[in-house]
Amino acid sequence: MSRKLLAHLSVWGCCLLALITAPAAAAQGAYGRAGRWITDDQGRVAILNGWNLVNKRAPYTLEATGFDADDADFMRAQGFNTVRLGVTWGAIEPKPGHYDEAYLDSIERTYDLLASRGIAVLLNFHQDMYSEQFQGQGFPSWTVLGDAKWLPRTHMGFPFNYAFSYGLQRAYDHFWNNERGPDGRRLQDAYAQAWAHVAARFRGKPELLGYHLMNEPFAGTAAYVCFKKMSGCPNWDRTRLARFHATVIKAIRAVDPAGIVWYSPMLTFNFGVTTSHPATGDARAGFAFNTYCQNTGENLALGLLMYYNLRRSCSQMADLVLDHANGQAARNDETVLMTEWAGADDMELFEATARSAERHMISWQEWAYWSADPSRDRPKDGLIRDITKPPAGDNVKTDRLAVSARIHPASVSGTPTAYRFTPSTKRFDFTFSTLRPGQSSARFADGSETTVAVPEFVFPGDYAVSARGARVTSAPGARTLTLASCPGATEVLVRVGPGTTAQAARTC
Repeated sequence: MSRKLLAHLSVWGCCLLALITAPAAAAQGAYGRAGRWITDDQGRVAILNGWNLVNKRAPYTLEATGFDADDADFMRAQGFNTVRLGVTWGAIEPKPGHYDEAYLDSIERTYDLLASRGIAVLLNFHQDMYSEQFQGQGFPSWTVLGDAKWLPRTHMGFPFNYAFSYGLQRAYDHFWNNERGPDGRRLQDAYAQAWAHVAARFRGKPELLGYHLMNEPFAGTAAYVCFKKMSGCPNWDRTRLARFHATVIKAIRAVDPAGIVWYSPMLTFNFGVTTSHPATGDARAGFAFNTYCQNTGENLALGLLMYYNLRRSCSQMADLVLDHANGQAARNDETVLMTEWAGADDMELFEATARSAERHMISWQEWAYWSADPSRDRPKDGLIRDITKPPAGDNVKTDRLAVSARIHPASVSGTPTAYRFTPSTKRFDFTFSTLRPGQSSARFADGSETTVAVPEFVFPGDYAVSARGARVTSAPGARTLTLASCPGATEVLVRVGPGTTAQAARTC
C-alpha cells in the first residue's frame, strides 16, 4: 500500500494496519540492553559518543540546513558513533490526524545517511518551550488550548519563558491534563498515535538506537514546586508523567516490540533534582537524561529557583546528576543514556562532564553539532559554525573538538570496568572483563572482537597500542582499533597513546 494512500487513512486505521503488519516476536533490534548497558546485535556492550542534530526552524528537516554526507563522514572520522535525531511533532502532524509524509521522507533520508556510516540513531520527539507561540518548538499549534491561547506570554527566550510565561505553563497544563484537542482526541493519545506512525516507518532499520519519547518534559504550573526541593515532584512523576509515558510506550509497542523506548525525567533533573519516576514495566526501556550546570549563563534563570544547589561547582553537579541517572537505571532495571550536555562554549566544564561520563561509563550525545533556536541565535551551542559549509578548517571549533573527540570503547566483548581518555597526553586506558554484560559466569568466546574508536583529530596517523588479555587485529593507524581476546582471558587491559604499535601487541 502506498504512503500517499496511508496518509488519507484515519489515525485509528493507521494504527490497525501497523498492528497487523508488526513483527510477531520481540527479537533483538539493532540495539538492545543487558542491565544498565546498551548492547549491539552481537550482545556486546556499546559505548556511544556523539551529537544532537535537530532543526528547530521550519521546515524542521536536516536536509534544509545543509547537513549532508560531508558531515556524516566527518562525524565518523572523529570517532562519533551516535546521533540523537530531532523529529518535530508539529511538522509530522501540522493538522489533526494528517501526517506529512514528505517531512518524514526527509528525516528518513538523513537517518539512512547516518546509518550508512555505522552511526547509531536515536529518534527524538524534540520540544523546548512547547511551540512557536511561546518562542519554542515541538508541539503543533493546534494543541495550544483554552486560556493558553490568550494568557500573557513573555518573549525572553530560552529558558526564561519557562519561569515567567504563564501562558506557556498553562499550555503544558492542558497537555498533562490530557484534554481534548480540536478533533476530539485527547492530546496525549494524539501524541502517542504520531509516535506509532513514526515507529511503524523506522522499526527494524539498521542502527536504530530507539525512540526517545519526549525531550525535557516540563510540568507547567506545577514546576514551581518541583524547583524548590531536591526531591522534585514525586507525585507528578509517579502519576502524570508515568501515565503519559505508559500511553506512548503502548502505542509504540503495537508496531515495534523490539526498539528501545527511552523516557526522560522532568526538566529539573538536569540540575541535580532527583526523579521518582517508577519502572515502565517494559523489558526494553531506557532512561534518557540531560545535564547542564545551573550556575552559569542562561541556566542561572532556572538555577536561582534552586538556591540550595548554587553552592555546588559545575563538576560536582555533573557527578551528582550522573549518580542520580545510574541510580535510576539500577532501581528500575533500565539502560541509561546522557542525551544532552555541554551547550555554550566552556571547555573546562565540558572536560569535567566528559570525565564524569567516563567514570560512570555512560554513553552520551552532546548538544549540539550545529544549533539554531527560535528563541534566538545560539551559535555557541554548535561544534560547526556554519552548517551550509564543509566541516573543515575554521568552520570547526577545534578547541571544542579537542574535548569532544575522545578515544573510547565502541563495542566490547565483555563488561567494561573502567576507561579514561586524557586529551592533554592523548592517552587512553581501558579495562574490561570478558563476562557477558549482566552475567555472573557466562563469558564471550576466545577470540571475540572488541573495537575502540580512535578519532582522526587525536591521531591523524599511527598510534601505539599495548594490550594484555587481547591482541591487536587492525591495521596501523586504523580509525577503528580492533582487538581479539586471548584464549582463557578473563580480563583485558588496553592502552593507546602516541607512537607505533609493537609487533608483540599482535600476538597473545
